[in-house]
Amino acid sequence: MAGASSLYAGTAPAAAPQEGSVISLHVENDMFVGDDDNYTSGVRIGWMSGTTAESRTFSGMLGTVLGGTNASDSWRRFMGMNGSSNLRQQWGLDLTQLMFTPERKLREPIYGEHPYVGNLTLGLISLVKNEDRANVLELQLGTTGSPSLAKGSQHLVHKMWGMEQWPGWNNQLPSEMTANLFFKRYYRLRGLERHYGSGLETDALAYWHADAGTVKVQAGGGMTFRFGYNLGNTSPENSIRGATSAAPPFVYNRTSVSNWGYYGYLHASARAVAHDLYLDGTVFHSSPDYVNKYPVVAEWGYGFGVTYKRTEFLFGLHYITKEYTRQESLQCVGVLQLRHTF
Repeated sequence: MAGASSLYAGTAPAAAPQEGSVISLHVENDMFVGDDDNYTSGVRIGWMSGTTAESRTFSGMLGTVLGGTNASDSWRRFMGMNGSSNLRQQWGLDLTQLMFTPERKLREPIYGEHPYVGNLTLGLISLVKNEDRANVLELQLGTTGSPSLAKGSQHLVHKMWGMEQWPGWNNQLPSEMTANLFFKRYYRLRGLERHYGSGLETDALAYWHADAGTVKVQAGGGMTFRFGYNLGNTSPENSIRGATSAAPPFVYNRTSVSNWGYYGYLHASARAVAHDLYLDGTVFHSSPDYVNKYPVVAEWGYGFGVTYKRTEFLFGLHYITKEYTRQESLQCVGVLQLRHTF
């Protein structure tokens, strides 16, 4: 196995600066657009370590499977991480709660509508990246049912905002331990990068993902395009319903032209779904067949972001096509993200 020394021997020190650790708060909620059903809430608190090129670190050990500095030359090449002296790796943790409800507020089970589901997970993330590619692997362990705290969380939020309560949480999917692996590979699309002077620019990324476990068995891909001023090392593609990290997905070998930055973004993706616990029911416990899901789901969205020094705020609207046959219409979810790099 070749270590970091074989990768960097005889080369100049990496020109790109190391990045600090990152904390983030990510909220997805249909209440932002006046709705309150199906996928109704997602909250994630995340932390990522600072970047390192060292192999004898926790980031280096976790990053081995993703082509990090501790991997062999052949495996690094297979994972698309060869040919760059700016190879970086990070690791992180996140706590995520997802919540789903039917379209009508009834106490008894509603067949043909989304079941009540809560899922609370703890995730361990590994990120390996260079200037043009990134690999992200996340293991999420969690629970459905009452231990997910979804019923209490929704009750508290609705009480604070004076909203009507959902009475059917006693019919939520049963309590069950969940485990899922989420993998995502990013590509920086340099052909769409343009610099127009005075800090105005565009950039884009594409990705594909494959997920397997008791929660999701699916695969898909997508693309995000940004346009604005002083884009810097940020990314709005950061859905909490799959592999994600609080840290940006690429190494940027340049400095910002200003403390301030702003951008608009467009995003589109699609995925083929073989298993979805939130619609199909739990794996190891018997649960009713509430709905028939569609095998392909698409998503698109738009929004804006603002950065100041090392802090970024983002808000967007994302539209999700129907996920099951009797769903009334596609769904719109508001996305809010706050991220700070130390």
